[in-house]
Amino acid sequence: MGLREDIIRRIEKKQQELADKEMAFALDRAGAQAYIQAMQDMLKSLPKESSDAPARRAEQVLRPGSAMAQAREAIRAAGRPLHINEIISAMGRAATSANRISVGGSISNYVRRGEIFVRTAPNTFGVIGMAAAEEAEAPPPDFGRVRPVPTLVEDDDELVV
Repeated sequence: MGLREDIIRRIEKKQQELADKEMAFALDRAGAQAYIQAMQDMLKSLPKESSDAPARRAEQVLRPGSAMAQAREAIRAAGRPLHINEIISAMGRAATSANRISVGGSISNYVRRGEIFVRTAPNTFGVIGMAAAEEAEAPPPDFGRVRPVPTLVEDDDELVV
């Protein structure tokens, strides 16, 4: 092989190394951006109030004997979030469509305002301050970590990963 071909081969090899490094950087950057976006999405799912506000709001006064007071007591008695049908049954009412809409709508108003109740799943409600409603699932320890990109090594005329 002549000197000219040797220099051309070295230039191509260095260009390939540069391209590999640029690709690894792009993947690192993309991984970091994905991590940031995932954490922002997770933050949106958490309540916006301070740590002492949920306990204070959970003790908000409801008119004794009202449907919302009965719903709150049913959830507290169960010690876990309840589906709307379970709440209505615990209140001693029939699980009709009208009752589901009425009670579910009223509870949802409190949820939207961030008072007394929280929605833990579709049509499932808990009381603010309950351990089951407050537990947010943390991301796994390796969340956001980008796997290293395999580098290609030229071994004579073969590419080895």
